[in-house]
Amino acid sequence: MNKTYLTVAVWWAFVGVALIPLAVNRLYEDLYFAFAVGWRALALAVVVYLTRNAVLRAREVYADVRASAWEGPGGALARVLENSSTPKVSPRRALIPERWRNMFSVHPDPEARHRALEETHKLFGMGFWDAFGTGIAVAIALPSVDFLLDSFGTGIGAVTTYSGLLLFSVLGAALIFAPLMVGVVGSGAWRTTFAALVRGEAPSGAGRLGIALGLGIGLGQILSFEAVAGGVEQSTPINPALFLGFNVLWVALLVASLFFLLRWIVVGASLWMGTATTRRSLRLAYVSGLIVASGLLALWIGVLFLFRDFAEVLSSEILPSLTLVRPLILPALIALWAFPLAACLRRNRVASSSESGWEFLDPPPQRPALPRQVPCRPGLAIKIGLVGGLIFCVLLLVLHAWWQLGVPEATRNTDEAKLMFAFAQVAVAALMQAGVATFVAVRVKRLGGVHGLFAAFVAGCAMTVGILGLNLLFGGGLDPRFAWTMFSLTVNGGGLLALPSLLGAAVLAALIGRPRKRDASEVAA
Repeated sequence: MNKTYLTVAVWWAFVGVALIPLAVNRLYEDLYFAFAVGWRALALAVVVYLTRNAVLRAREVYADVRASAWEGPGGALARVLENSSTPKVSPRRALIPERWRNMFSVHPDPEARHRALEETHKLFGMGFWDAFGTGIAVAIALPSVDFLLDSFGTGIGAVTTYSGLLLFSVLGAALIFAPLMVGVVGSGAWRTTFAALVRGEAPSGAGRLGIALGLGIGLGQILSFEAVAGGVEQSTPINPALFLGFNVLWVALLVASLFFLLRWIVVGASLWMGTATTRRSLRLAYVSGLIVASGLLALWIGVLFLFRDFAEVLSSEILPSLTLVRPLILPALIALWAFPLAACLRRNRVASSSESGWEFLDPPPQRPALPRQVPCRPGLAIKIGLVGGLIFCVLLLVLHAWWQLGVPEATRNTDEAKLMFAFAQVAVAALMQAGVATFVAVRVKRLGGVHGLFAAFVAGCAMTVGILGLNLLFGGGLDPRFAWTMFSLTVNGGGLLALPSLLGAAVLAALIGRPRKRDASEVAA
């Protein structure tokens, strides 16, 4: 009841505090600007209104399910809902498709309420339009918070450079909204995974949620008030075709990345749910997974919006700003493989179906067990990563010998030659890490991409030791700053290059591979 009335209160607060003052304020603006703001405000009002109705319907269905659990089998509520008839519709409303009428209704259809009592697993899923609406809401609000943080940073003098200030505001806004997106869509993916695994099915639909979220963010940028302010304040004309093409590619990249992020969330959920023995252990894994996903999404959303803001004005400061993000890339790459593989450490604590009945409101006659999952192989990834690092060290030794014997000393001692040689080592290391990741992904049948990223990290660490050790052996120094720079460049470069390599390998394997029977957890991976 508290959530129901809070939802109603938020709607009326939105009308009184946002819509009415905005309408009054627009009376003093020119007609074009008033129209540009007005239709966006109307679209925002529709989003808030539909969200309110969806929450009210969900709370009513939830109340039905809770009441049916208290009644027990053969309760009266199911009989009442079964005999309830659908409310009559006026002739005018009958012209509107039933799906649209249900979206604007504050009460669920009696037939849907009755089905929810019999098919409770469907309540765990999340719809395409829910994720789509989440993306719209975030894209509308994020630019305003970005502007607020930008003004706050300027006022306190926290950041002195333009690129640093923009990074501060964009990443700050992303850190606020990424947990909200993951809290809505990511938790929906966890619920869907749980319901599927309990029924012995393969989790599905996570990628669809990522697509919906990305498309919603793309549309939300058009509906945001920043689009009006940007159009008015833009002093340099931009080629419309170039502007449209850039934004289409930007949204495509966003949609593709969210597609894979939601699938990664499902992989982690399917692994960690197999280790949960109590409500507390599942809650800990669930919260930890959403926190990690929020950090990854905040970093990626921040980088994407930073790139978009700079590219739209063709600023030359984009590279310095992206350089400021570099320290965050390493923990993000580690999180991609560390969270799923950490579940393997709890493999010996998996409970059988007879030991765990906390998953259900009322115990079913035959309580299903979570499907047995194929074991992970992090040991194999470590071995292949170390072998790849050792091969690189041998090749690097040969390269150092050629550099010392085949290149004149006067040429070797120039700053340009030293820089070129250092970056050549990093480039070769990154290429070999991508190869190691792809090889491991092909060898390991379950979680091949995750194991591939882990193997690339292990290989990158071994390659860094080889680079620093051979540099010291051939008369170079061991400056800590140089060591950290080489480590971050080698591991980050290899990890980032491994991502598209793994994607290409997965697509190629899907095209030429033979279909075979897989269990539910393997399909989720």
